[in-house]
Amino acid sequence: MPVWACLATGLFVMTFLAFSGTVSSCPRFTVILFFLTGVFFIFGVTAGIRLEKPVPKAQISWLESKGTVVTERSWGNRRAVIIKTSKGKFLCKLPSGRLFREGDRVSLEGKIRYFDPAPSSREFDEDSYWRARGVLGSIQDPDLVKEGRDWLTFSAWRRFLKERILLTIPQRTRGYILASWLGARDPDLSEKHRKWGTSHILAISGFHVGIVALGLRRITRRRVLAPSIFMWGYVLLSGGAASALRAALMFQTAFLGDLLGRPVRAVNAVSAAAVMILLWRPWWFWDLGWRLSVTAALVLGSIVSTREWRRFWAGIPIVWYVTGAFISRSFGSVPVAGMIMNIFAVPLFGFLLPAMSLIVLPGLCGIPGAGILLRIMEMLLWSLHYCAQGLSLMIPFQAGSDFFPVIPVCAMLVYLPLRGAGIARSRSACAGVFSALFAGILF
Repeated sequence: MPVWACLATGLFVMTFLAFSGTVSSCPRFTVILFFLTGVFFIFGVTAGIRLEKPVPKAQISWLESKGTVVTERSWGNRRAVIIKTSKGKFLCKLPSGRLFREGDRVSLEGKIRYFDPAPSSREFDEDSYWRARGVLGSIQDPDLVKEGRDWLTFSAWRRFLKERILLTIPQRTRGYILASWLGARDPDLSEKHRKWGTSHILAISGFHVGIVALGLRRITRRRVLAPSIFMWGYVLLSGGAASALRAALMFQTAFLGDLLGRPVRAVNAVSAAAVMILLWRPWWFWDLGWRLSVTAALVLGSIVSTREWRRFWAGIPIVWYVTGAFISRSFGSVPVAGMIMNIFAVPLFGFLLPAMSLIVLPGLCGIPGAGILLRIMEMLLWSLHYCAQGLSLMIPFQAGSDFFPVIPVCAMLVYLPLRGAGIARSRSACAGVFSALFAGILF
């Protein structure tokens, strides 16, 4: 469907949900409805223009500038290096033998190919992927010369921490610390969690940001300023992934609501954060990681908002089922064992990751005797991996896309947020059914 048709459909669904959630005219209903419609109109026009805007022909085709390496990662059999210059961010794909690290100052020269995103929910579009991360284009056959290191950037400190962790922390613990502190993936550890269906443990998301934000909030006796500064510092140090930014915006909204004496529902906080990110860079919508992050947060936030804590444990299998619809359509299947593992893995790592962070600090600082605690942690992680591997062998089944039909998934994604927003169960169910049938007709 064209972008404008999707936006018109979204406006129709929004007004339907707004009216279906009200038995009679509530106070200021007309004002609120016009406000929501105005926000949606601004969002739709802005997103539509930016998504369909062609690449300007008048832009420069040759770049000669200086910049700083802000990201470097593997990309197939090459290295993808993002360089921030005075003219924006640009991508250089280099042979694996050419080493450039985060924080390096470089001089850059080469021909620019500007990205022209063609987003699709069915196929991976590389231009959309990089455009969502703020990269304007790629440099063809770049001429890069290293000129030193810029210590006044988060990228340089990310590099310093990464090198220190690689030199001092044992293998298993190191993988989790790199993932939870810096958003860096260990290939072997990532492959294991992918087979177990627990990859989200390694991705910087609301799970990790929530541990930092709520932990600091409790330590600082519910103050706002200090937890906010540390939370945003952590998000930027970890690479500023969209899932982390969404979580930080969500918690910041909740913090400000508490400060003003206006408690915020989790459903509203997640939705507001998602809209702000899409206003910033609408291409994020086609990023699978972003959709999984928002979907999981919306489902869990809906269950928390109802204050029916006995159903919170049921939320983890529901999140697995709903997110499995996205994953199975992208990767073919989802491990069924992940539905069971996540019931235990989420609370366990909610305690284990902060404890692990405290344990590795003495080792990173070079304090004598710190290796004993690290060896104990390695043994504990080996035991957990052994149990997870055993469970995955006992339940080797994979759920394909046929296991996640559009209609029940869509019904859940409408029913749960409406219940989390305080709408009656019967009206939420009716809205969920009608929306699911509408989606079934479309898709």
